[in-house]
Amino acid sequence: MRRTGWLVALLLVLLVGAGSLAAQDSAPNAVQPDGTPTFGAITLQGNFVLDPFVVSVIGGGQFPASDLSAGCTGYVPANPTLSVTLSDNPTENLRIFTYSDNDPVLVVRTPSGEFLCSDDTSAQVVDATVEIASADPGVYTIWVGAYEGNQLVPAFLVLSHSPSVAAPQFEIDSLVNRLPPGAPAANLASQLEAGLRQTAGAALTASLDPSGAVQAFEGAAGGGEVLAFETDARGLQCAGYVSAQPTLNLTVPEGLPVLAAYFESTADSTLVIVGPDGRLFCNDDVLAGNLNPGILIPNPPAGNFAIYVGAFDPATTADGRLLVTGSAADVEQAILAVATPAAGQ
Repeated sequence: MRRTGWLVALLLVLLVGAGSLAAQDSAPNAVQPDGTPTFGAITLQGNFVLDPFVVSVIGGGQFPASDLSAGCTGYVPANPTLSVTLSDNPTENLRIFTYSDNDPVLVVRTPSGEFLCSDDTSAQVVDATVEIASADPGVYTIWVGAYEGNQLVPAFLVLSHSPSVAAPQFEIDSLVNRLPPGAPAANLASQLEAGLRQTAGAALTASLDPSGAVQAFEGAAGGGEVLAFETDARGLQCAGYVSAQPTLNLTVPEGLPVLAAYFESTADSTLVIVGPDGRLFCNDDVLAGNLNPGILIPNPPAGNFAIYVGAFDPATTADGRLLVTGSAADVEQAILAVATPAAGQ
């Protein structure tokens, strides 16, 4: 199961072994079962409280995993990826699995010297899972590899004994529940989520022409101190700053193929649209080389759309012309070119 939007920036635990580069330089010609773990060593109490325990690693390698145990598939690095020492009581229902957008494999050596390996958790999930019904205290040596040789596989290595934490359902972003940065009073997305913001009171009000004609609003302006910021599953990030109220409240009839909005200005501006269902749409530059923004929403639901004209710089106001249409036809939009440095500078 390949995933998009890989969250490499979120590192819950990052243990970088000082010997990682040295191990690459020395280029061992065989798997080193007792080699120094590239990403270090950790110690957890049996039935550890911090569950799941997550480590950011890079897996993959050039040596067949079958060199460690005949039943293992894929390729592993020469040195172990990580060693985990469990202390005190046995850990019941220990589950070790990967979370990656590649096809990783796992090999785990138990304190008794037994090798356990996994390729795919299931036919639908290519992340690997090793389960131990009762994990005795001791050192567990872990290799994170890849199904194909000579790959680099960024991954999260997850240890858990909770029945609800497993590879098929695991999502790394579910571990941190946070609003976008900024207090609700200064963040558009937070205000909408908290119900603090009303989309009424716009400077302009109109209904979208069902014929698809382009409607132009001269003298529209935007900017302010409210940060137009949102992060969601699509990785949407809104840029710029908007005012306390929308620039235009637009009533959209049912059955239109699109809602298109464009803004023309001599300042670097942004557009944010809040739909009747609360969804946010935003754009900074409609095309490369054009700082004017534009948003195209296919099959918009009927209802009120709050359109915010914003400014990229909170200290400025973006004045210009706002264009809206319910047609998929191309709209001739003015180009605000990106400034180019003078020759020789």
